[in-house]
Amino acid sequence: MLRESTGFELKQQKWVCVTTWKLQHIRLWSFHFQTRHPPCLRRLWKLSDKVAAAGYYVVVPDFFYGDPYTMEKTLSIWIQSHGTAKGFEDAKQVVAALKDKGISAIGAAGFCWGAKVVTELSKSDYIQAVVLLHPSLVKVDDFKEVKAPIAILAAEIDKISPPELIKQFEEILSSKPEVDKFVKIFPGVKHGWTVRYNVENKEAVQHAEEAHRDMLDWLTKYVKYSQKGSGLAVSEVPVPLCDLTVLG
Repeated sequence: MLRESTGFELKQQKWVCVTTWKLQHIRLWSFHFQTRHPPCLRRLWKLSDKVAAAGYYVVVPDFFYGDPYTMEKTLSIWIQSHGTAKGFEDAKQVVAALKDKGISAIGAAGFCWGAKVVTELSKSDYIQAVVLLHPSLVKVDDFKEVKAPIAILAAEIDKISPPELIKQFEEILSSKPEVDKFVKIFPGVKHGWTVRYNVENKEAVQHAEEAHRDMLDWLTKYVKYSQKGSGLAVSEVPVPLCDLTVLG
């Protein structure tokens, strides 16, 4: 898989990009607080390559501007300059830039912190589909405004978004028949399992890969085949993520 820093510029910011030779659509992703952590970054590249191998163009913007959250920092202070509202504004700029390049089908996957960002994107016509993976900062009322097809992949063991809260999200979405939804709570896994896992643990890898397949299936359903004649060539863009590893 070809991986390169393309220097995709947006307001003088250099976004990290993963590319393939095919480019017809783009998907949007979201990352986690510690995307710079080496093990997580390796998992991010692996996941990005997996998506690219499906025929997508993958872009991974750094919405933390090289300053990810780490345990040494005070979260309440860090979040003041790395809030999801700013992430949403950055994401809109990325979407606009992609559309200027002729990209018409965009999907977004948000992990933890990024789930809030892509949920905001889903409230308008910015994108064609979203996936939330072990979300945080998302409120029940957010789902009353969702317009895009949405999938929620959650963990059974999660203090941030426990199953009880996920079920409330699902209830709101069920009252909106015009919005297609997919809600799945993975048994026995913890918050962040899709990117923060031990590669030596076969069961942990299997759980993560199952979530990756669900994510790809959902985005493919609404992004890859959203245009006539799109064939297999599609592209994808990742946006801000946030969890404890890679894309959050």
